[in-house]
Amino acid sequence: MPNMTIITNGDDCWPDLLPEGRRIPVVHTLMPIQVARLPGGMQSGKSSVMFRIELPDGTTVLAETSLELFVSAARALLAADES
Repeated sequence: MPNMTIITNGDDCWPDLLPEGRRIPVVHTLMPIQVARLPGGMQSGKSSVMFRIELPDGTTVLAETSLELFVSAARALLAADES
């Protein structure tokens, strides 16, 4: 079962990424973030969502979650943005 923590205000939300008080740099890439629906991607047979991010050093990062969880996160973030 996939798990996701939804943080509606992400300012300084990951202190573990601030070693010795220094910020970890955010990598900005000119490559678009790609997202794909994978029909039947979950063990249950439901759809999953895969994200593909190309880093400047050529590394490819893939992250997958359930479509249901992705939609729930988007709704929570939209609701927080509207309040």
